[in-house]
Amino acid sequence: MKIKKILPIICMFSLLFAYTSNFIYADSESNTILLGEKHLKNENLRMKESVKKITGEPLYNGLYDDNGNIAIIDKNLIKKALLKEYNLSPQENQYLINNIDIIVDVMATQFESLKVAQKNNKSLVNNIEVKGAPGDIPWYAKQSWVKEPEKVSETHHLTYCTGWAVQNNYNSAQAITVSYTKTKTISYTIGFEGSNLIKGFLSASASSTTSYSSSISQGATIDAWTIWATRPYVTYYKEKWEGRRGAKYYHATLGWIEEVWTESGIYYTHVNPSDDYFSAYNDSGKPKTAPAPPTGPPDVEY
Repeated sequence: MKIKKILPIICMFSLLFAYTSNFIYADSESNTILLGEKHLKNENLRMKESVKKITGEPLYNGLYDDNGNIAIIDKNLIKKALLKEYNLSPQENQYLINNIDIIVDVMATQFESLKVAQKNNKSLVNNIEVKGAPGDIPWYAKQSWVKEPEKVSETHHLTYCTGWAVQNNYNSAQAITVSYTKTKTISYTIGFEGSNLIKGFLSASASSTTSYSSSISQGATIDAWTIWATRPYVTYYKEKWEGRRGAKYYHATLGWIEEVWTESGIYYTHVNPSDDYFSAYNDSGKPKTAPAPPTGPPDVEY
């Protein structure tokens, strides 16, 4: 008689836990932690100010008269003077070398405009003059690395999802089949962001946001008395790169101008997305509260 009274209670518990077996833990934001940090010895690159130097040297002899006004405009001499500078670093200035005739025409036209303005005793805002922040230089300026880009710091990071895709069969004596796919997703950055010049130096891809997902697929079998869960995480290195860039260009009234400034950027590299797993087995064979997956970071080696 006692057994007959207990059976309905067991059946009621079975129905209750069968109903809750598809419970999914609530979504939450991903979290990022620092795994390690390394400062390198290239401190000479860090936080250096931009420098502008005006040499006052003419593009070629005869360009100005004794009063400093435009005198002789000779395209051949303009071309010769510019190519002399560009060919000091031909690989980096190949585009300028290939377009030298266009550059010569632009500069000659500007010299002509300035000559007319000086003759008429009018002030002229010269298009060759640099305006704006250091490094905002004319497109035809000769450029090269004064100090090639170097990695100045490196940090190791872990981004993980604090929520889990869960299939809870902890209180069922029967194995179950997952009825629909459950997924957790995180987003992260890959590639290089910052200076395009350093990006090219490293042959790196431009930064972009991508994602990685962990899933319990529809049709998977979860054993009796078992809770099973998964979530995504990703480890990556965040490298800071800096280099000193130099440019030299000609200003119609000031002469040669040299500028040096710092280029910098962040490189997200050694990106390794992966899956974290959690499972627990109810060895009592009796209904009880299922353990929750941890919300802290995965245990990863670094």
